[in-house]
Amino acid sequence: MSVEKIVHIERSHRRVLLIALSVIAVFALYQWILAPHTRQLLATQKYDSSLDAAIKKADFMSTVIGKKQTEVSELTKKAYSLRSQLFTQNEARRFSASVPSIASQSGCTVVSIGVLPDVQHNAQNDTAGVTLRRAVVTITGGFNGVTAFLGALQNYERKIWIDSVKIDAEGAGKLKCQVLLTIYCIERVENSLYE
Repeated sequence: MSVEKIVHIERSHRRVLLIALSVIAVFALYQWILAPHTRQLLATQKYDSSLDAAIKKADFMSTVIGKKQTEVSELTKKAYSLRSQLFTQNEARRFSASVPSIASQSGCTVVSIGVLPDVQHNAQNDTAGVTLRRAVVTITGGFNGVTAFLGALQNYERKIWIDSVKIDAEGAGKLKCQVLLTIYCIERVENSLYE
C-alpha cells in the first residue's frame, strides 16, 4: 500500500489498520525483546527450584550418613566389646592348661578335667566361625576354696560361662564340686579389629 492510498482511506478503516499494525508491532517486539527474557526467567526459576530440591536432598543424605556413621561407630565399639569376651584358639589352650593352677591358687585340687566335643555355633548363617567348647571340671576343697575357684572363673579375663555346678560333701570339711564350663572360641579374627 502506498502512502497516498493510506491517506485517502476512511478514518474508521485507518484506525483499524493502525490498530492492526500496532498489534503486529507489539507482538513482534514482545517476541524479539520480552519473550527471550521471560523464557530465561522461567528457566532460572526452574533451576532455582531444582537446585533447592537438590540442596534439601543433599542435606537429608548428609543427615542420614551422619546417623549411619554413628551407628557404625557404636556397632564397632560393641564388636570390640564382644570380641574381648571370646577366646582365640591359643587362649583356649592356655586357659585349659591354667585350670589346675587356678584351682591350686584357690586352695582346691583338680580331680579331673573332661573336655566335651566342640560344637559349631553358627546362628543365622554367621560366618564368624565361633566354636562352643565345653569342659567338665571336678575339684575338691573346702567351701572357701570352691567359692574362690568359681570366683576366679567368673573374673577371668575372657568370658567363661558356668552352666552348672554340682557339689557333694566328701567328709572332713571337704567338698567335691563338678562344674560344667562353656567358652566361645573365634576361629577367624577380622583384620579390622586390630587396625
